[in-house]
Amino acid sequence: MWIKLSLALGGMAVLFGLSIRPVPYQYVTLQPNGGWKEASPNTEGARILLGSSSFILPLVRAINWVGDPFKQWLVPLANDMTVDALKQKAIALIGHDDFGDLADWDAFHRLLQVGEEHCHLLGRLALKEMAFKMLAYNLKIQKLLKDHPEIKDETIDRPVLLMAFTRTGATFLYQVLADIYREELKPTYSYEIFGGPIAIGGQDRRMQEAEKALNDLAVVNPPMKLLHEWIAPDEPEDEPGWYQYTLMGVVIPFSFPSEWHHAKIYQPESQQLNFRLWETLNKIRQWQAGKKLRFLMKAPEHLFGYPQIAQAYPNATFVSVSRDEESWYPSSLIMTHLFRQMFVHPRVEDTIAFADRLLCGQRQALQVAHNLPNNTILPVQFGKYLFTQTMDVVEQIAIHADLPWDDDAKTRAQQVIQKRLSWKKEKAFYKLEDFGLSKELVAERVATICDKLPAVDL
Repeated sequence: MWIKLSLALGGMAVLFGLSIRPVPYQYVTLQPNGGWKEASPNTEGARILLGSSSFILPLVRAINWVGDPFKQWLVPLANDMTVDALKQKAIALIGHDDFGDLADWDAFHRLLQVGEEHCHLLGRLALKEMAFKMLAYNLKIQKLLKDHPEIKDETIDRPVLLMAFTRTGATFLYQVLADIYREELKPTYSYEIFGGPIAIGGQDRRMQEAEKALNDLAVVNPPMKLLHEWIAPDEPEDEPGWYQYTLMGVVIPFSFPSEWHHAKIYQPESQQLNFRLWETLNKIRQWQAGKKLRFLMKAPEHLFGYPQIAQAYPNATFVSVSRDEESWYPSSLIMTHLFRQMFVHPRVEDTIAFADRLLCGQRQALQVAHNLPNNTILPVQFGKYLFTQTMDVVEQIAIHADLPWDDDAKTRAQQVIQKRLSWKKEKAFYKLEDFGLSKELVAERVATICDKLPAVDL
């Protein structure tokens, strides 16, 4: 008996040990015909092969598998009792009961329904926590505005906005500018994204929360830190994560399969919510700092909302960052599919639908922005130019934004660029066949898809 028990316990220990090991990467080298060949990590030119296969920690996948039959019972999302409990919890934390009008609350309830239908067990827990924070942060903003009406009198002066496509290298550019112009510009930092834009508890624990979130991300879903510059809590990080609090940011359909939320983003009233949110949050940040700040921001939402922002802030600096669509599409496809695995069991067709609509939304927004009369947008494109001639790009932006470009600034720029370029040591190769696509089919899809997008009833 004791022998059998020892063997059973030993077997369980082995299985547990295997479950907490990360899924190993497969390395390949590119072939002249555009294909790939298996390689070792030390092979010259080797890249990590990424497709639809999950790299989620095996232990996490096992928990989701075991909990799948019970997930709706264990973590209900869309029923009235759950929503009311979340609201009461947020009200108790903040000490305020006015949720305000900076969020689309219909979209909030619809998102919980999406989660009810699609999320796995741990995804449901994550969405429930997200929903609580959506409520709490909106409450905190309204409480601050009520307790300190002088916040509304703060003026935002000459913001610098990178109106960037997703997957364009614009985060690299954002971090370079933030590092060079630490005295002149105020960026957002990772702790203000992963920990929240403002502190909502008695003690500001955003730095610790962000550090935990980044560490968890590296363990649970390793490709994320390969594909994006999520480095440390005190590193500059663009602010698209803020727009989950309006329910009208790209982050929502990026994380969850909802064509309704995605199509809704491109409506002017939705972008007005995002504009009002970042304006309000930056007024709060400036009021808390007790001095004038010149904000540096970067998000696709600024591109979608450019007409309203340009009218409200004629003294703002606008820089569009785009990428050729045929190389953008695979990058977006893989990033989205792998990220969604933290919340749902993503279907290939849903990921493709998201990439299609985002492609068309970005394309149209860029055309609208640059075709507006008297626009003052500086265009920057992703590619070797951005990464091999970064000094030239920074110089253009410095002149465009009336930032210093003397010898000291140039020296700082050289040091910063070298540091930032050294961060990304490994490259990826995208396995398009997992999505029923090839390089040729992507080119065909990019050329025709915007005429075939299915309508969404809003």
